[in-house]
Amino acid sequence: MRKTFKNPNKLVAFYILAREGNNILAAEQLCVSPSAVIREIKTLERAIGSKLIYDRRRPVTLTEAGKTLLPYAEVVYHSLAKAEKFIEDYSEPVLRLGVSADLTICLAPIIERFIDTYDNCRVRLREGLSMRMVGELLDDKHDLCVVAWQGTFHDKLSVLQLIRAREITVVASPKHPLARRLSLQWRDIGKYPLILHQEGSMARKVVLDELSLRNIDPLIVGEINSTQCMKRLIIEGKGVAPMFLPNVRNELNLNKLVKLPLTEDTRRLAVAIVCRRGAYLSPPSKKFLSLAKKYLTLDADSSSDPPSSKSTSDRMSATLNMFNNSLQML
Repeated sequence: MRKTFKNPNKLVAFYILAREGNNILAAEQLCVSPSAVIREIKTLERAIGSKLIYDRRRPVTLTEAGKTLLPYAEVVYHSLAKAEKFIEDYSEPVLRLGVSADLTICLAPIIERFIDTYDNCRVRLREGLSMRMVGELLDDKHDLCVVAWQGTFHDKLSVLQLIRAREITVVASPKHPLARRLSLQWRDIGKYPLILHQEGSMARKVVLDELSLRNIDPLIVGEINSTQCMKRLIIEGKGVAPMFLPNVRNELNLNKLVKLPLTEDTRRLAVAIVCRRGAYLSPPSKKFLSLAKKYLTLDADSSSDPPSSKSTSDRMSATLNMFNNSLQML
């Protein structure tokens, strides 16, 4: 007789393992040991009387039975995540935001205002690469994401607010040879060392697409996570780099960096607030959307009519310090 099981954790473990393709990565997601993940899968296989994965294949490969079970396991995973979110919101309001790191400076005044008007709600802010944030959103790890994007959005996403298309600014040290030029083309940029964001960045994709379009092989000397580290390297003359204007406005005003005068058209990135299609929008999420619609702009260092009190700024810094994970470039 086949064993029955009532614990959905086994299906969750199976879904995470199939998604990650590696028991070590799955274990990190589940906060258990890799051997515990395998034990859950073995128990599940005994319960249904069929192999779900091929043991010795890397990355993890599903059997036909595993492929059949996977969509059901995915439904269980997302249903549990939604239930968990409902219980969390019911007991204590929480806004979980995923943000492309280069957009945080634009969002800071909105988050300050949100804290002022919704002071009983906790804010969990995570920054990172746009593609990574979208992946986490699809796994129900965020309520909303604010990301820069190129092309069409994933069909499992709903675009709640499309802010505007935004050009990437290419910057360099004032001492860089290109800084003295009155006009530049992408072919000129391609002759010099580039400092780019890591794989998964939309800004990186824009630059590489522009160079590829012109059959230019880029000389990439750095792939950097940290915005501040990236700016230091540019100031020291280690290379030129793409940046969102609000993140380098201060350095441009102090003549620590210069904006390179590209005369060719550059592909733009859309900046959007997105959620998972069909996701429940909590009252905090709706409040944040309302504030973003009213105040968010990408043309200045802050939104219109920003909060000015020192206590609000101090709370904002504390909030960012508490909830930010390691900084990664857009």
